[in-house]
Amino acid sequence: MTNTARAYGMRKALIQTTAFWEFRHYGNEDLVKDAGVWLYHNGYVPDRAKDFPKVDAFRDSSTGVGQMFGRAGVLCWNNSIRSGLVTGTPKDPDKDSDIFSVWDKLRTDNGFALTSVGHAHIWGADGKPGGTTAEQETGIRRPSLDYKESEIYEVLRRYQGYEEPAFTDARKRMPLYYIFEKYNRMMR
Repeated sequence: MTNTARAYGMRKALIQTTAFWEFRHYGNEDLVKDAGVWLYHNGYVPDRAKDFPKVDAFRDSSTGVGQMFGRAGVLCWNNSIRSGLVTGTPKDPDKDSDIFSVWDKLRTDNGFALTSVGHAHIWGADGKPGGTTAEQETGIRRPSLDYKESEIYEVLRRYQGYEEPAFTDARKRMPLYYIFEKYNRMMR
C-alpha cells in the first residue's frame, strides 16, 4: 500500500479505507461466488449450460481483499497502462480469459489486489474510461496528497459504483478514512 500510495501521490488512507471496508464484508456467500467463477472458467460448466439463466453470474464476481471484479481490475489496469503509469499490454474486458486471469490474481495475490485498489481510484477519478455508459462519469482530479474532503468522498464512492448504496456507504467510510489518516500521519 505504501509503495502504491507513494508512486501515484495519493494518501495511503484511501487504499486502506477501501480495502478494510470491502474485506470486512467478505463472507460465506463470497466463497460460494468465488468457487462458481473458478468452476465456470475451468471447464466445469458445460458450454451448453452457459446460456442458462443466471449462469453468466459465474463469469465474474468481486474477490480478494479489495472485493474487486475481474472486469473492473482489467479496466483500471488498462487505464493505468494507457495513461503511462505502468507498462504492459491492455487486456480485453469482454474476453473471458482476460477477466479470469485478473480475477484470479485479485483473489490469490493480496499485493496485487491492494495495488489494484490504488489503480481503481485513479480509474474512478479519470471517469472510468472503457466502462459501460452507465459506469462512466465526469472525470475529477486524480487522487493527490492535497485532496479535499469532497474529493476523498467522491473517489471512495466511485470505487463502489454509481448507485446506492455507494453514496451512503461512502459517507460511512469517511470517519474510517480519517482514522487511518490520523495514524498514518503519526508514522510519517
